[in-house]
Amino acid sequence: MELEERRAFAENGLLAAADRQRLFDALWKEWRPRLEAYLRSFSGLSAEDREELAGDALLRAFERADRYRPERPLEPWLVAVARRMALSRLRSPARRAETPAAPEELLGEADGRRPGPEAECIREEERIAVANLVRSLPERERELAFLVYGRSMSLVEAARATGSPLGTVKWRMSRLRELLRRATEVEDAE
Repeated sequence: MELEERRAFAENGLLAAADRQRLFDALWKEWRPRLEAYLRSFSGLSAEDREELAGDALLRAFERADRYRPERPLEPWLVAVARRMALSRLRSPARRAETPAAPEELLGEADGRRPGPEAECIREEERIAVANLVRSLPERERELAFLVYGRSMSLVEAARATGSPLGTVKWRMSRLRELLRRATEVEDAE
């Protein structure tokens, strides 16, 4: 969203009903798929949970848009809303225990280009290695990896989104990079 759209979002209580609906529709179209993808980093959420939470998070954010500061990027704020709701859902005794997202789902969509057979084989081996590594990560690290690598958030934005101190995020990312480096060294040695 451009700065003007973010300002309109923050001032949505002052907008006419038609403008509010148009703004919400644009927010829904752009951010619901992104929030659903982010919510894949939480084990224990079904596809239905992710879809419902993404929609609920957007609705809550829209209703509380007066708390958003338009000079800041929108994504970390929306992710933080979705994160709090997901954690609340996961802590709820009534939540359904379902199969966590497969690590392959965390890797995102294919880019649409078709590699040759050899490149495809190498890519598949790398995908399996990364999927195994992601599968072995604790949930917090899996979430952080998704935000930084999957959503291209800066460390500051990831810290805001997760509610973690920046130093903690930097430390976790350092550990993640070391794990990735070691994993690729082992793969290269074989």
